[in-house]
Amino acid sequence: MISRESRNSLQRREATVEDAVFLRTLFMLTKAADFSGPAWSPAERESLLGWQFEARERAYRAQFPSAQRWILVQKNESIGRLLLGLGSSAMRIVDIAVLPSKQRRGVGSQVLEEVIGDASKLGIPVRLMVELRNPARLLYERLGFHEVTCDGVHASMEWNTQAGGNDCATGGELEQCESGIRSSGTVGSPSKRPGKTQWA
Repeated sequence: MISRESRNSLQRREATVEDAVFLRTLFMLTKAADFSGPAWSPAERESLLGWQFEARERAYRAQFPSAQRWILVQKNESIGRLLLGLGSSAMRIVDIAVLPSKQRRGVGSQVLEEVIGDASKLGIPVRLMVELRNPARLLYERLGFHEVTCDGVHASMEWNTQAGGNDCATGGELEQCESGIRSSGTVGSPSKRPGKTQWA
């Protein structure tokens, strides 16, 4: 197990099969608002979210078999996950999620800044895909991501060493966007097994 400590006592460790329950809970909590209407009973909502979680995890394993799978840890508590694909020409944030109770505290922005720092050292862009209605888009934009394509539902965004930068990304501005942090990638599998990135 690998743990990297950074500011605010935020760490990461490699995900294991023992994290399955946490990942399922994380998915349920971050997606619950999508099925909060009266049309869904608690049992129906739990069943549907469980099915969606299993389907998404299968898709991730098939599409990104060599991705780095990290659990975000703060004060010995699992608070989020990062699924990171590293190819020869780009780094892709496949999924990033933080427990609702830990959002708006700068966790997401810190993780993103560290990923950007790693990509900058390698001289490659960082890519992700986000729903248009997800408020995390503001966070990504403030960190220097720009929209590349849009299909009316999702936006593909990219940070690169030429257009990137986060001079306007102050802590307060970023934290207000943290409540929506969740993204998923849709491109093919990385071309090689990623190495372990060093976080500051």
